[in-house]
Amino acid sequence: MNAKRFFSVIIALVAMVGAYAQDYSADVDTLVQRMNKDQKNVNYSLYASQFKSLAQTEPNRWEASYYMAYCKIMQAFSLKGEQIDALLDEVDPVLAQLQKANPNESEILVLAAMSSQARISVSPMSRGMKYTQIATELLEKAIAMNPENPRAYMLKAMGIAHTPAVFGGGKDKAKPLFELAKQKFTSFKAPSSIYPTWGYEMNEGMLAYCNK
Repeated sequence: MNAKRFFSVIIALVAMVGAYAQDYSADVDTLVQRMNKDQKNVNYSLYASQFKSLAQTEPNRWEASYYMAYCKIMQAFSLKGEQIDALLDEVDPVLAQLQKANPNESEILVLAAMSSQARISVSPMSRGMKYTQIATELLEKAIAMNPENPRAYMLKAMGIAHTPAVFGGGKDKAKPLFELAKQKFTSFKAPSSIYPTWGYEMNEGMLAYCNK
């Protein structure tokens, strides 16, 4: 193969890789937008499956796997007992792999904390202290990694809001953090169209609860 032919092949391969990357981003963005539009009627199980398929097309990208994990965690909050653990047992290894591959991405730590919070509902009395501590430590790491991440403050506030007042929790203690999260949501600038932006409405709902 002569030099001219060689460089033509390289250019074609580069263009092909770029096209696949654009398709991946566009497909992830489409799914996220569709999921956001569904709002209260979201079929998280279906979306998790679709994000999983996208993740398999670009194994070196973290976003689709992140959204798959997010969907399963959101689904877990609607389940009870052993069903929650079974679903999160699928999620946590994925998040561990994502953390290893993306050690500077705070959003993955936030999801890991959210997974721990979901496990508490299986047995609040026996699990509350353990998983609250795990979630808090993960969120502190996320905040240290990226102080502008609003989801970290929101989930930290949620943990406090659902902790009994006798243990230092309650909505009065949580409200300032929800207010801080709102400020962070307002100023947050996503670095790409498929970067996580969820949580604003959730935070607004919790602020309304704290104001009652």
